[in-house]
Amino acid sequence: MAELNAAYETLSDASRRAAYDQDLSSRSFHEHTQRATRDSASELDPWKIASRVYPNIKVFFRELQMVNARLAEDYRAYLLESKQFKDAENIAFRMLDLFLAKYFGENPEIKAFAIQIIRSGNKSMARYLNDVVAILGPSATIDAIRDLFIEKFPHHMKNTVKFGISPHDIERIKKGQLSIHEAKRLILSLGGEIKQQDNGLFSASVNGFSDTSMSENYLRSRFLQEALIFKDR
Repeated sequence: MAELNAAYETLSDASRRAAYDQDLSSRSFHEHTQRATRDSASELDPWKIASRVYPNIKVFFRELQMVNARLAEDYRAYLLESKQFKDAENIAFRMLDLFLAKYFGENPEIKAFAIQIIRSGNKSMARYLNDVVAILGPSATIDAIRDLFIEKFPHHMKNTVKFGISPHDIERIKKGQLSIHEAKRLILSLGGEIKQQDNGLFSASVNGFSDTSMSENYLRSRFLQEALIFKDR
């Protein structure tokens, strides 16, 4: 009761009210509410809050985490600092592309091959690819290095295909099990292009094969089958 009376007297007196207003304006919101929110503030998880509002950022985070844990953490830190949540997909693709280019060069087919190797958990093979690319430089191509990998990793390489797409991914493409985000990543990692039109349909091109006005389901299955796996070259 005494606190309420003191507060009323402060608000009723013009000079005391002015002093209170000045003191209030000098505090930050967190300083002003520190006592009331001391317990709850420590429980705030910025990533949890952001991912509730923008759930797709968790998908991109997991995809980057499958490639490199530090890369995923850098992605999370960048989003939380920059607040560019609406551009999370482009940021994820860009960070992945920069990571792959740094360690495996700019060749899109080798980048796709690198992703497959990294996701398989074969660290020695990933290091070998990094060394080979460092030796050959920009001239490195998937066809140029394939024999080296067949000789050194025969068991692993007998299950690979020309463009570095694993048998597991082939089966998922056949069954239409790739998410739209995975389909985009695969197309971009192979040097292709993909755009979403104003009507919600997609246009894409990769390895000289293109199509327009595709639904999401068509893009994730039929287009990828024809463009990446089964199309005669």
